[in-house]
Amino acid sequence: MRTNYDGKKNVYETEDNMARFTSLIGLDIWETPADVRVIPVNTVGVMGRGLAKQAAERVPGLLEAYRNQCRDGFKVGEVATYQAGENDHLTYVLFPSKADWRERTRREYIIDGLLALKTWLLETQFERDCFSYRNPAEPLIVAIPPVGSGCGNIGSGQTETIQPQWVRAQIKQYLTTVPNVHFYLF
Repeated sequence: MRTNYDGKKNVYETEDNMARFTSLIGLDIWETPADVRVIPVNTVGVMGRGLAKQAAERVPGLLEAYRNQCRDGFKVGEVATYQAGENDHLTYVLFPSKADWRERTRREYIIDGLLALKTWLLETQFERDCFSYRNPAEPLIVAIPPVGSGCGNIGSGQTETIQPQWVRAQIKQYLTTVPNVHFYLF
């Protein structure tokens, strides 16, 4: 694995034979070109703070689709996807980082969600690359925040605060073997 620092962009890039990771800490996830944006949510249908609230305000139909998903039994350890329209090639991945908005995120919820995200990405890549890894399409660009370390840290229960650095390390650990994906870490 190799890590490079681009001083002009103030970006660290890590690349190995599978996934590629670029740190974009301090940049706006909404202004970054991506194929997939990961949105941290809870499983009760409330997008009241942080990135989830921004997504509900910016993406037409997302809030309604998310609430329907919650009514259908959306759980921690699963991911759900949403596309705003047929011509919108951007996919939003709803990533439950906690069960109820009143609770705090737990580390195991993040790990379970990353495993679900990995499964979804592998299935997506297999379908997108026409069932062949010999002639892959362009790398899929995934914008992923440090889920659960912002507003997910607000609530009752757990006393330990989840740090963004820990979440980014878990993202790299669990998603590094996903081929042909470039992760933008915020």
